Amino acid sequence: MLQTVFTIETFDKHKSKWSRWIERLEGAFTIFKITQPQEKKHLLLHYIGQEAYDILSDKVALKKAQEKSYEELVEILGYFFEPKPLEIVENYKFHLRKQAEGNL
Repeated sequence: MLQTVFTIETFDKHKSKWSRWIERLEGAFTIFKITQPQEKKHLLLHYIGQEAYDILSDKVALKKAQEKSYEELVEILGYFFEPKPLEIVENYKFHLRKQAEGNL
């Protein structure tokens, strides 16, 4: 039986990666034929959960969050929950590597 009410569990960084949760949210948008950007934005703000909402509020003033597009909000939260690794840090880690004895 197809559900007629839009629901999705709130985002929990301990259970799911941000990018995967967003994929599921956008899949739900497709299933429920939600295409209006404003509606997407309001559903995102509702379903991200309290922790992510607080983080977003700290990153941009709440009034400014309402003025941002759905894509901008996803990007802001994506930078927080899945930051891109810094090249200099990755180079440092690479140069710290050691080859184990007896392994080729």
